[in-house]
Amino acid sequence: PGTERLGTVEAQAMAPPRTDVRLYGLYIEAMFTCSSNIKGIAGPTHIPKEKTKTKIDGKKCSITLTDIDMDRDVAVRVEEEWAHQPRACVEVSPDGTLAGFVTIFPKIEFRDAPCEITFVVDRSGSMNYVSGPRNASQMKQASDALMLFLRALPTGCSFNVVGFGSRHESLFDGPVPFDDETLEEATRYASGM
Repeated sequence: PGTERLGTVEAQAMAPPRTDVRLYGLYIEAMFTCSSNIKGIAGPTHIPKEKTKTKIDGKKCSITLTDIDMDRDVAVRVEEEWAHQPRACVEVSPDGTLAGFVTIFPKIEFRDAPCEITFVVDRSGSMNYVSGPRNASQMKQASDALMLFLRALPTGCSFNVVGFGSRHESLFDGPVPFDDETLEEATRYASGM
């Protein structure tokens, strides 16, 4: 982590291109100072490698991106030797005022816990309003978002979809386990909204 380059698919997933047209090239130089030694720095969203130059010197590092396409957000990943450690920092501004922060990283062990998710969808007439970059109705956008969220549900959870407008209706009588069959039924419901 930190020094590897992402492939084209991973980079586009992290910061998808916003246009197919090369608007202009941009030169960016960023410098970082960390509280522990730096293990790696990378600009994973911008490939090819010959346009990226990195330098690491203990707790300081820099990255230079030359003539990069501004068709997506720029992401820079810095990996510290002792990341996620509690720390405090105080800075003094030129006028003598102080600013500080404390960072605490609690050690939390995560375990899978059963969850129940209810999607509530506005199906009123106001959702027929057309907006957004795709020039789609708000109902179409809600339908697309619901289908995306349905596919991201964690294994072992239960869910339901409730639509409201002049009346309300539930897709299922109550929460149902998330499986291939209920996903298919919910997808049909979402695409018919």
